[in-house]
Amino acid sequence: MFPSAAGEYEYTRRALPEWVAFVIGWTMIVGLVVAAATVSVGFGRYARYFLEIDVRVAALGLLATVSMVAMGGVKQSARLTVGLSAVQVGDWYWSLRSGRRTWAMSTSSRGRVLLAFSAPRHSCSSPSSASVK
Repeated sequence: MFPSAAGEYEYTRRALPEWVAFVIGWTMIVGLVVAAATVSVGFGRYARYFLEIDVRVAALGLLATVSMVAMGGVKQSARLTVGLSAVQVGDWYWSLRSGRRTWAMSTSSRGRVLLAFSAPRHSCSSPSSASVK
């Protein structure tokens, strides 16, 4: 009955006065722009650990890449999502098969089982902590 694109605006327009729908629509747009900027700056800071690159350049590069994928269409975006998910699952599978990580299970306060990876603990002693005879 209601459209999925701009659903907040459309629902509000049918339930409340037009000016409220206008404010809600623009609030959603501004919120999504701020969220994209925040994620891209976070990506830029993360990329700085691996590359000698300015945070702003990496952030703008991510926004440009995501924009080009979105302009490519829904099919291409879906293919990219499936491909990246396959890489992620493949890494997860490889990590489990290689035994480099161990499982840690716990139960939350609501009874849900939480699964997490933890690195195996290694005991190593530094030369400064070793006893000298």
